[in-house]
Amino acid sequence: MTWRTAAAVDDAVEATRRFLFPFRPVRWGILAFLLFAMATGVSAGVWTFVAADVFLTELVGSAGTGEASVTAATLRLAGGAAADRLSLAVAVVAGGTAVALSVASLTLRLVFYDALETSDVRLFGPFFGRFRQAIGLFVAVVTLRVVAVGATALAAVVGVVSATPIRWAPIGSLAGATEALPVGSVVVAWALAGLAVLGASLALRLTYEFVVPTMVAEDIGVLAGWERVVHAVFTEWRESVAYLVVHSFVGLGSTLVGAVVVAILGMSVAAAGGVALLLVAALLGGLEALVGTTVGLVVGGLVTLAAVVALLLLIVPVAVLTRTYVITYEVAALGGIDPSVQLLDVGSETAATGGGEYETDAEEKAARRE
Repeated sequence: MTWRTAAAVDDAVEATRRFLFPFRPVRWGILAFLLFAMATGVSAGVWTFVAADVFLTELVGSAGTGEASVTAATLRLAGGAAADRLSLAVAVVAGGTAVALSVASLTLRLVFYDALETSDVRLFGPFFGRFRQAIGLFVAVVTLRVVAVGATALAAVVGVVSATPIRWAPIGSLAGATEALPVGSVVVAWALAGLAVLGASLALRLTYEFVVPTMVAEDIGVLAGWERVVHAVFTEWRESVAYLVVHSFVGLGSTLVGAVVVAILGMSVAAAGGVALLLVAALLGGLEALVGTTVGLVVGGLVTLAAVVALLLLIVPVAVLTRTYVITYEVAALGGIDPSVQLLDVGSETAATGGGEYETDAEEKAARRE
């Protein structure tokens, strides 16, 4: 039996080569920006956790002091005094900014897959074209995050309210009920919360690795993408399990290779910088002059800055190459699990022609989309 998700490892190598080479600085720069935005975009989960933490802090603080009820805490959050209104305004602005950055990050994720499909690396056109899809994707991601955070928060609340009197009737009733629960029931509650977190985490992974490329390949929304992916994953469950195993090795291998290359580059740049500093010290009259004079400190700072910039310029292409390969493998594996979803055009004929047919097909896809 041929495992298509395993064969996708080789397909991803060829697809990555055609997508990234020949090397073009502007193209690689845009891809680096897209990958950076995908990796460091404001996560909806973080802000969901912050909101839950604020609520729980107010909840427990009100109960612990006995000076106010949960209703009073809610009113304080809503803003009764000028300071509270200012805090509310800051919270609204921060929340709105977080949502905007999250949607932008998800849009740029779609833009990257759009570039992977068409081999046309652009920002503004695909960004506005994929923005509507990103809004639906944001709602789906937030929902899954809420499930994960909410399950944990609910278990924590049960533990807190069982030992802390709270005046708000619904929570107080829950506290009274949980006081009579045996330890085994609490353990079961935490186990269920763990399963909810695990399920939400797997769903998020499917969303990022399979649903997003499906949305781009088929030009559909997140719900339709989820329907396609869930059907394919359960139909080809053996391939899906194999994908998880192979992906772990692909991710680990890419990380190790990237780390080794970065370490070698770092040592090389450090050695070159050290030699440059020794030469400067010799010209100035010794190490004391390098660290004890204004000229020496300025020159040493410039050499250090140049070394840092050089290291970044060398590291970024490595990160683009390794991360692009992992994503390309995910897309190729998706095509193996669901052959009707083909974001990549990988084949022996195109490989033999050096990518010409691939570029022609990419242009046709871009033309149809426009």
